[in-house]
Amino acid sequence: MKDAIKPNLMQTLEGTPALVHAGPFANIAHGQSSIIADRIALKLVGPEGYVITESGFGADIGMEKFFDIKCRYSGLIPQVVVLVATVRALKMHGGGPKVVAGKPLAPEYTEENLDLLRKGLPNMARHIKNALKFGVNVVVAVNSFSNDTPAEVEIVRQAAFEAGAMDAVVSTHWMDGGAGSLKLAEAVVKAADKPNQFKFLYPLELSIREKLEIVCKEIYGAAGIEIRPKPRPRLTSTPNSASINCRCAWQKPIFHSATMPQSRAHPTVSQSLCATSAPRSERASFIRFWAKCAPCPVCPPARFSTTWIWIWIPARCSACSNRHSHKGLSGKKLQTASQME
Repeated sequence: MKDAIKPNLMQTLEGTPALVHAGPFANIAHGQSSIIADRIALKLVGPEGYVITESGFGADIGMEKFFDIKCRYSGLIPQVVVLVATVRALKMHGGGPKVVAGKPLAPEYTEENLDLLRKGLPNMARHIKNALKFGVNVVVAVNSFSNDTPAEVEIVRQAAFEAGAMDAVVSTHWMDGGAGSLKLAEAVVKAADKPNQFKFLYPLELSIREKLEIVCKEIYGAAGIEIRPKPRPRLTSTPNSASINCRCAWQKPIFHSATMPQSRAHPTVSQSLCATSAPRSERASFIRFWAKCAPCPVCPPARFSTTWIWIWIPARCSACSNRHSHKGLSGKKLQTASQME
């Protein structure tokens, strides 16, 4: 790994420097570009410049870990969140047909369909509100493609404003290169120059359970958490040496706010997640949890350890739309439904 400590200096097609280091994949860890790359970029642009750093996996799992884990380490305070939205994705969240690689897109995605688009807009609104919980200004980049109609794009912009975004700008960089994103860049600079009230979602002094509950309720819209079987000492409600200064990092949920099959448009409705803790090294500063849409006996199996944290809402199961007595499932059934692979 000593040979990988230095970031890769690359460039865009138009010659803008780009540092590629520790890519933004939040499926198993904190999933952010490296602090080293950010600091080098800040030094290169100088005090009057601007640095864009990417956080993958949406404004739930990716953005939350960017703020609560990476920003705590680096001490760098973000000035603005740029949230990218497309008409096509919002139509999918509104209940549009499944997109299959290699097959032509369904007419719902290539023709104007305002009703389907409106059904998916609450998903974008939820992500905007997630970002606002950290006190950071939000600019929505409407990544517009050739099949988008002016009416569809304008509906997305207005929904972004209503959800609390500081600005919502149409960008066509995919077609026009840098020229197609000039208005977006101007909006980002304007938002970055305005003051914000950045804050972390939870203080480090809380117990791990309390931190989990805050993340689950505030970011994923859960009603609460329930730990099965008997919680380990480090997960109790009393802060201890194992929980102080420990961050909570979610592994990628099988169904998360952006992909719930029965609640894509409304991530706070019918959402039921479960998570299990992974072993934590004594030298590590964050503990990982795997989130899943269980408890439901028809959910796909996944890799788990022994401690379960159920994040539940008394509603239809997010995986199969059936009503289950989630709290009534026995430990034996849980083991059967979620065997380790």
